[in-house]
Amino acid sequence: MDNHHPYESNSGESSGIEIKEEVTPGISLDNDKNDNSNKKKGIVTKIKDYFINYFKKWKGYEKAPPRPDLEEIGWSWLSSFIGILVLALIHYRVMIDREMLMLIGSFAASAVLIFAAPKAPLSQPRNLIFGHLFSSIIGMAIRVALVYTNANFEVACALAVSLSIAFMQLTTTLHPPGGATALIGVMSAEQRWRGFYFCLVPVTSGALIMLLTALIVNNFARKRSYPVFW
Repeated sequence: MDNHHPYESNSGESSGIEIKEEVTPGISLDNDKNDNSNKKKGIVTKIKDYFINYFKKWKGYEKAPPRPDLEEIGWSWLSSFIGILVLALIHYRVMIDREMLMLIGSFAASAVLIFAAPKAPLSQPRNLIFGHLFSSIIGMAIRVALVYTNANFEVACALAVSLSIAFMQLTTTLHPPGGATALIGVMSAEQRWRGFYFCLVPVTSGALIMLLTALIVNNFARKRSYPVFW
């Protein structure tokens, strides 16, 4: 009896039927390596593109505005001189003897806005008055909390400014010098004028005096009309 398998030749070799090795689709190690490599390259490219676009923003996208004419510069000088002079006279002739203030650093920044850029939205009366008032209240509230909680002073300074900015934006009263007013409230040494009275004198009263000066002086200028809105 022939013991050979019917599909096997006498020599023991296969009869020509090819048995292929079964390969599970998608499990190739080479393909996995290529996929991982492509993913890494994709992430690197995205990060690279992000920073390229980020630093392009530093270049700016508009031309610098032209210099104002001499008439405009002259009115900016005159109006700011009068505005700060009025506050300084009250401060040094009246308030100092009473250990109080009428002139604080943030009013200088306000003078730049309302006397040199009177048409800017940030220079309008509601922004001037309420920007300083709201910011001073926030600054003083954080100062009081700092005294009673012994919180971190550095964080208190940052929080006073950032909260003031957010609140001014929320109430559409954004006035950049207001951030300085909040910081002054937190940083200033203890004096009789401290406490929430600071929000009235010098902050609100000083801002009102500056507003009155801006209304009077700005509108004498031929090319100016202040305010744009209330």
